[in-house]
Amino acid sequence: MRSPAPLGSGRRRGPPGKRPRVVWGGRAHAGGVAARRVPALSAAPVRTGVATFCPAGGTWTLTPGGDRSAVSSRRSVDPLHRRFAQPQVPAPPASMAASPLPPPDPQFVLRGTQSAVHALHFFGGAQEQGCPLLLSGSLSGLVHIWSLQTRRAVATLDGHGGQCVTWLQTLPQGHQLLSQGRDLKLHLWDLAEGRNTVVDSVVLESMGFCRSSVLAGTQERWMLAMPGRGSDEVQILEMPSKTSVCTLKPEADAKPGMPMCLELWQADSNPRPLLLAGYEDGSVALWDVSERKVCSRVACHTEPVMGFDFDSQKTRGVSGSAEKALAVWSLDEQQALQF
Repeated sequence: MRSPAPLGSGRRRGPPGKRPRVVWGGRAHAGGVAARRVPALSAAPVRTGVATFCPAGGTWTLTPGGDRSAVSSRRSVDPLHRRFAQPQVPAPPASMAASPLPPPDPQFVLRGTQSAVHALHFFGGAQEQGCPLLLSGSLSGLVHIWSLQTRRAVATLDGHGGQCVTWLQTLPQGHQLLSQGRDLKLHLWDLAEGRNTVVDSVVLESMGFCRSSVLAGTQERWMLAMPGRGSDEVQILEMPSKTSVCTLKPEADAKPGMPMCLELWQADSNPRPLLLAGYEDGSVALWDVSERKVCSRVACHTEPVMGFDFDSQKTRGVSGSAEKALAVWSLDEQQALQF
């Protein structure tokens, strides 16, 4: 029997030629998660679903790997220079739609989570060396901190009682990590100087699939958006005091369903916090947190919005849904969403 590939090797599990399924928003439906490197088109990173890191030489993005419990790193290569020569096939008729290119081969594979990966986040703790850390949250409730230089796990965090970790986010003001789990706990970890202890926790009141969002302010205060007690509510807290700012609840006739994804942000011309929320009915809404009202709403999908990303500088966003479709939308000067 063939022994399993060592940690950090480029060997992939599973039968040859098997293609992984698509992951959006960090859910590993069938397979682990891979990182793909593509040329940087701008100075700002553009997230494609799970996590990104934008060093000087390009952008790392995450795509499915071949192993449910593996995190693999991929880099884009010219299809003509793949490791194995592909057989010559006749060109398809012009009437046929062009099929997408297959994913590139992994640059390396990170193994050792022992369960499916459900959340990923790059942590720039070693950006000065040009090599960030990668955080992964697994179905077993563990958070692994990976060194992309040594390709090994440097630490393992266990704070969710064996329940799935669904969201990971670091705070810019220090070596602090937020982790959200299906145990209805949101933990704040202290990672400074090799520590890995929980210093604070917030109890969630909803068992939905919605991930939280953070708006970093000063070093002493920051804002947290998380699913509220009601199935269609979003709760805004001021942290670390846990002071309730407000609860955002759609109007009775709107009925958008559960919030599926959130993003807090601020416009350069307006200091008031804004919230973008993707909902179960396939719509995306822009909330004015101070006024507690919906500024605009646009129907982007016929299925629930599973994840989105928004560029506040260009006021453009992209969302993905359970129908496996992407939608591009923008925000005009009157804060109206345009699809």
